[in-house]
Amino acid sequence: MGFDLPFFADKPPKKWIEGRYTTTFVELDFFDIQEVSIKASSNTYRGDIDICKDEQTDLLIVNITGTVEAKIIAGSGIIQTVNGY
Repeated sequence: MGFDLPFFADKPPKKWIEGRYTTTFVELDFFDIQEVSIKASSNTYRGDIDICKDEQTDLLIVNITGTVEAKIIAGSGIIQTVNGY
């Protein structure tokens, strides 16, 4: 899953400053996915992302709310990339 952050990095790398980047992009990967549901109300996907860990099941729960509604339940996840553009 990839998304643009609603704010730019506080301490961007020199390359980002020199390239005049204005947007921070984050890509997350999830593994051992148990459940996925996605519903969109427009073709512009905007939403808030909440990621938490269910202490009872030890699974990650990802909820996205906005013009796209999504829920992912996964065994693990990693931050794959953080880029600017």
